[in-house]
Parts: sequence; C-alpha cells; structure tokens
Amino acid sequence: APSAADGAAEVPDRTPEGGDSPGAHPSMNGGSDGGTGRNLRIRLEAVAQGIRMQAFWRNGGDDGRTASAFAHAPQGRMERERLIRLTGAARRSHFRFRERMRDYLLDDVGRIPTFVNRELPRWRAFFETVETTGLEGLGEGVREAAPRMDIRGTGESVRIRIGFELEGGLLPAGLAERLAAGRGDTVLLPGYGLVRVHPDGATELDTWLDATAGRLEEELPPYMIFSFLGGGGRVDLSDDVEHWRRCVEDGTGDGMKELPEVLRPYQRTSVLWMRRLLEMGCHALLADEMGLGKTLQVLSLLHTAWRREAPVLVVCPASVIPVWEMEVRRFFPDFRTECLRRDSDLPAAEPATIWISSYSQLRRRRKDIEAVQWAFVVLDEAQFIKNPEAKVTQACFAMSANHRIALTGTPVENRHLDLWTIFRFLMPGLLGSRRRLESALVSRPAEETAQLAHQVAPFVLRRTKRAVAPELPEKTEVSLFCPLTDVQRNLYRELTARGSRHYKGSLSENFRMRRMGMLSLLTRLRQVCCDPSLVPSARAERGHSGKLHSLMPKLTEVVAAGSKAVVFSQFVGFLERTREAVETGLPGLPVYELTGRTADRETPVRRFQTSKEPSVFLISLRAGGVGITLHSADYVFLMDPWWNPAVEAQAVDRVHRIGQEQPVIVYRMISRGTVEERIEALKESKRGVFDALVRGNGETRWNDLDAHFDSLKALIGYNGGTEA
Repeated sequence: APSAADGAAEVPDRTPEGGDSPGAHPSMNGGSDGGTGRNLRIRLEAVAQGIRMQAFWRNGGDDGRTASAFAHAPQGRMERERLIRLTGAARRSHFRFRERMRDYLLDDVGRIPTFVNRELPRWRAFFETVETTGLEGLGEGVREAAPRMDIRGTGESVRIRIGFELEGGLLPAGLAERLAAGRGDTVLLPGYGLVRVHPDGATELDTWLDATAGRLEEELPPYMIFSFLGGGGRVDLSDDVEHWRRCVEDGTGDGMKELPEVLRPYQRTSVLWMRRLLEMGCHALLADEMGLGKTLQVLSLLHTAWRREAPVLVVCPASVIPVWEMEVRRFFPDFRTECLRRDSDLPAAEPATIWISSYSQLRRRRKDIEAVQWAFVVLDEAQFIKNPEAKVTQACFAMSANHRIALTGTPVENRHLDLWTIFRFLMPGLLGSRRRLESALVSRPAEETAQLAHQVAPFVLRRTKRAVAPELPEKTEVSLFCPLTDVQRNLYRELTARGSRHYKGSLSENFRMRRMGMLSLLTRLRQVCCDPSLVPSARAERGHSGKLHSLMPKLTEVVAAGSKAVVFSQFVGFLERTREAVETGLPGLPVYELTGRTADRETPVRRFQTSKEPSVFLISLRAGGVGITLHSADYVFLMDPWWNPAVEAQAVDRVHRIGQEQPVIVYRMISRGTVEERIEALKESKRGVFDALVRGNGETRWNDLDAHFDSLKALIGYNGGTEA
C-alpha cells in the first residue's frame, strides 16, 4: 500500500555487507525461504517530465495478471521486503513518489544520465524491468539543438515557422513545441533523449517567440522579418520574401508624379523613400535634424501619394498647428484642412480633408477618431508619445490608418523605450514586447542596442544639417561660465548641505526611493544658479544673478552689431527677471516674449522675424522649443542647461535652420562648480544613446547616475572657488 512505500525509508536496508546494489540479492524476487509471495515487475519509461517508474505485483507464471504495487498492499513479509527495497532504491536514485499517480518520477534532468549509466544496470540485475524504447539514449548526456526559422509569403503577409536542427535533422513538430516551451532548459524528448537549445541560439529563440506570442507557426505582417534578421539564428527566406526585403532596403522610388520644384535634393530623396516604404506595406520614421523641413516633405508626399479616398490626420503639439496651416497655405493651397476642436465633426463622407489635431485634443476625441479609417496618420514631434502608459499614447496606438508616419528630430530623448513606443505606433511587434526589450537592455545592453539599430534601419531616415545643407552657415557653441554672487553661493551651499544630510546612500537608491524629493532639490539648485529670488523659501531680493550680470554685456555687444538674439530658459520667472534687466540696461530695445501664458503665438514670432532692427526674443523651453522659425536671429543664449541634449538641440534649431543666412553663435550659460557643470557630462552619455540607435553605432551604453557620481555631494556639491 502507499503507506508501506511511504514508510520504506524507515526500514533498515539489508544490502549485503560490502555491496552497493539497490537490492539485497540477485534472487530478491524469490527469497531465501523458497520464494513465497508475488513477484515485482518494474516498468521504466521516458516521459516528458523525466523517467517514470511503476511497479506491479505479478502472479507466478506468465498469466500476465498484474496489480499496482503502490496501490495494493503487500501480502506477507517477503512482499513487504521487496517493496521496501524497491522504494529505497528509487529514493537513492532521486526518484520522487507521486501519490496521486501511484508512481515514482526522476525529473531532475541533471541526474538522469548518471541513473541510466550507473544505476540502471544494477536495477536490471536485481529487478525484473520492462523498459521503453529510447531509455538507453538518455545516458548519452545533453544534446544541443539549433533554432532555425523558415519564412514564406507575399508582400501582404508572411508565414513564420520555427524549428530545431539536431545532428543534421529537424525535430518533429510536437517535440519542437516541447523544446521551445522549455525556453533554454534541458527537456526530455522521447526518442531523442535529453535536449536543450544551443546557448548561442537561446537568446535568438527568445526574441523569435516573443514576436510570435510563443507560437512556432504564425502569420505576420511582412515587416516583421526585420525582427528576425541580423541576429545569430538561421533564417531562411523564400525567393518572394527575399525580393521584398531587398526592395524595402533599397529605399528608392520611381514612376512618381513630378515633385514640387520647391523641394531641395535631400527632401526629394526622402519623399521618394517614404513613398517606397508605403508601397511595400511599411511605415516611416523621418528623423531629420531640426530645421530641415519635415513638414514640407510630408505634404509633398501627400501631394504624390494621397488619392483622397479617405481623410488624413496630422497630430502635433498645439504650438505647431499654425505651422502646418501656414505650410499648407503656402505650398499646397488646394488641400482642404480642418483643425480638430471639441465640437468638430469627423464625417467619413469628407474624405478629401486633412485634419490637424493637438495631442490633447486627440486624447479627448479618442472614440471619434478611432471610428474613422484614415488614409494617413502623421505624428509630428512624435517624441510626445514616449510614455507608453500615457492616455495620449494609447490613443495613438488605437488609431486605424492605411499609412502611418512619425516625424521627430529626437526619436530617443532619454531611453531606448522612446524608440520602442514610436515603433509600437508605426509597426506593432517589430521591436518585440516592452518586457523583453527592457530585460535584454539590462542583461546584454551592447548587443541589444546593436540589434535595435539593425531592426529599425530600413524604416528610419536621419539627415543632419551639416550633411545635406552645406550652404547653412556655421554654428558655434560656447560654454560661458558665470560666477555666482555672494547671495547665490551662500544659498547654494545651504541647500546642498541640507540635501546631503537628508539624502544618504547611493544616488540610484535615492532616486528610486525618494524621486520627487531629489528632483525638487535639483530644481531648487538650478533656480539658485539662475536667480536666488526664484526659490520661494529664500526670500532673496532680485538683482543677485551672476548669469544676468554675464548676459547683459553680451547682449550689449549683440545690439551694437545690429543683430538679434533669442534667450531660452525653462523658468518663466527667470525670463521675467531677464526682461527687467534688458529694459533697464538697454532701454528702448524691442523685447518679444513667448511662454505658456502667451495667447497669441503668431504675432510675436512674426514681428520678430520681420523686424529689421536689433531685438531680443525671450522664450520658455516648453512654449518655444518646437514649431517656430526664428532664423532672423543669429545669437542664442541658453540660460540654464538641460538634462536632455535633444531638447536643447530643438531650441537651438529654432534659429539654426534652413533659411538662416548668418553664422549662429550659441552661448550656454553655466554656473561654474555647480550641478549645472556636471549635467554637461551626462548630456554626452545621452547623445550616445541617440547615436547608437539612430546612426547604428551599437557600442555606446547609457549608465545611471552611479556610473558618473559616487555620491550626492559629488553631483551637487559646490567647488567653484572664489567668486565675484
């Protein structure tokens, strides 16, 4: 009975002295007293979980009548001893009893070869065994199978089949599924023994199964083949699929309508490239540097590719809507445009319309927008959807469109997930799941970054001004170190001392556990670097800003030269103090301003652009970092450095863009010896993230703050020496 088997470990083993066999004697089924009682027959078979052992009571002779030894009580002393010896041997060989199944299972695959090679011969000597085919093969150790993929189909869809090569042959489908389900673990495959995926292919297999939702055979959009190419696994493409791939990677187009003459050569190239991708059933990310005319390029694409059978939706920041309306009026006045508002209708019967919506309005009108089948959906400043959890991002994911285009000069603002989110909108599934990507970036960052660059390369077009617009005047960037005033220095030291006492431990731990407090501290320190009166608790008087003291002589030179300047800051309050300083130091100088409080954005931009006299434009980063053109200026002052170099570049490119005729001078106003100076080092690392993904350099790795600074004091401590 089960109780007898379960109690076997409590009975002393009667193995003859000096022996190591699992039984007591070769005649254990007969016994020394003449062989009374039923004999045991043991059945060993390879199953998916390991080696299964069953034991049966068999009457004498060959009548074939049996009864489970673990379900029927032994009859007499001899049968009890036989059962105890068998269960003891099973446990020593690391079998475990399964009460519900009334059997034993050896499921530790690492012990199976030892059992087959060393223990099984002893069992055969002492027990009557019945063995299934393939049991011997388990003693050969672990065999390794290489994953391979076969892709066939047309330009509309492809069928993916994942299989495994083992010693020159392919595993049958059922066993391949079992091996794939193991995700790299060793599994027992009847007829093949112990098998695992070769370590060189395990990561590739995980990527493949992530893309196919764990299925070995799946029908997918053709662009998904780029999820599988470029890695280490074997991928076989049919002739049709290979031809399609080459056409996509070729990236050129022909037989198009005549393009607008206003387009520059590099703009014509991009329009042809986008059109080609659309024809191949793919979608495009135009990532040109700021100021190269992405809006005009997309409108030109619509001019050649939009049949007006369905409406077009352009989604952009509210500040950029006037830019789209102006570009349409200027270059394509035959296009009908509508600005999406709260009370706007979206009739499907109005196919020949370009609807322009802000991201906020898109979120509010999500249900209405989802109900429309769009010919094109264009996301301008697509970095706005970098947070995949945001409602506006989810609204973008839910839209239905024949063609999708994303525009941004900064596809990677902070992290790789920015690019994943954009491609989740463009071509869902291409970069796999967010979970897999984040995990791979932690475990093998360099390899995963290189793979990401390879996957997105056919669908990203990135040109810099230096490469495609050599006629653009030179841009010179200068770091202007500004001394702290006594008031600034004392307040800065007070805040850093207080922060160092409060936030102990590593920087990463503090940002993880006390994120809001740390960000608040950094903001206060940066405000001190601008003007101590910005800190609410400081109660400092205005006029103690080292940056404004350094700015005014520079602006005086700009005005004397008859030039214009644009002054950027993240703090609207600092712009107010800058206006006061300019009005006091340069009375009568025209000063324009653009912040989130500005209701009419177009008027100050137009006046600044058309004015022939020296002037200054004060702009907050959030309100003026995108969507405006200020190339009538030739000086830019960045009053407070920003964590993100891409955002900073956006601001500078308001001035240094197509149409600029003068060399541009950019001054970064940095308070020496403060957190601002250290931010500059971090910005170089973030540029590396962008370069690695968009430009294909897979060697740069983004490190967290602990890789740069060993303590909070190292990040924020003041070491500026003697100040003015």
